Amino acid sequence: HFNPAVTLAALLCHRSSDMPEFKWYTAVLYAIAQLLGAGGAGLYMLAVVGFDFPVPNTANEPAAVFRGFFAESVFTFVLASVVMHVALSSQRQNDFYGFAIGMAVMSAALCVGGISGGAFNPAVATGLIVIKCFAGLRCEAMIHLWMYWAAELVGALVAVVLFNSVTAALGDAGVKAEPTTDSNAGAAAAAAREGSTDLSEKQKDESTKSVAAANATGDTDEREMTPAKPTAPATAAPPKSPVGPKIRPMPTTGESATKPQGKTPHTGGASPPSGRATPSKPSSAPPSPAPDKPQTLSASSSKPEPKTPEKDMDEDDDATR
Repeated sequence: HFNPAVTLAALLCHRSSDMPEFKWYTAVLYAIAQLLGAGGAGLYMLAVVGFDFPVPNTANEPAAVFRGFFAESVFTFVLASVVMHVALSSQRQNDFYGFAIGMAVMSAALCVGGISGGAFNPAVATGLIVIKCFAGLRCEAMIHLWMYWAAELVGALVAVVLFNSVTAALGDAGVKAEPTTDSNAGAAAAAAREGSTDLSEKQKDESTKSVAAANATGDTDEREMTPAKPTAPATAAPPKSPVGPKIRPMPTTGESATKPQGKTPHTGGASPPSGRATPSKPSSAPPSPAPDKPQTLSASSSKPEPKTPEKDMDEDDDATR
């Protein structure tokens, strides 16, 4: 705060919510200190340079006064805007605020210093002009002293209006903070952090409960909605391969040629081998004479068992296995 116009802008702007409120009487004390410092600078200039040290001034013509007023108000607007954005807004946590403010002052002096004297500070203009007038009796610049107050205050007010509008639209600076003093600013910040922590814990608990309820409901619904698992169908036995009719070799000669095809009836004794029947070989020996006593055949062997297609198929299957 080296400039009453910047101090006015800091008093009226919506500063960041985590900053303490800037009281009006603090602004008045800043302005008094600034004027006293400018007066001390005028005395230093008087002691070093003499009575003819330069002061901000413009020509005594309406056009020149208008140009000086416009130049001072525009670049005071620029200076106040830079100060509010880099030092009073939520983006004030930076390391370039001093460089930004210094560059704003230097660019203003280089642009319009030859037109209006390049004050951009009512305290600077007042201290130098008043000391030169009362000490050296050179008061030509006193007639334009009002311009350096009016132009700077207009530029600062326009900067405040624009800053408040932009930050309110973007939600940058937020609503003006509740009045707090420097002594309890730390306690207020700590309380805000604790409140945010409690709120986050409460939200976490509510979220956990809702997730648990959703899981319970989801399990019930899943049990209700899950259909019974279908049982695997019984594997059907592979179909039996059909066995075709037995092909027996044709008898070539002898008595076997007159025998009918098919199986010979079982007449006792050893069981005939299952499977394919082998062709009988013709016998060259004469038939043996009949025994003295006729053989007695059992009832089961006297009558051959009739063959059915089903039984014949079963026997063929057994032979195949």
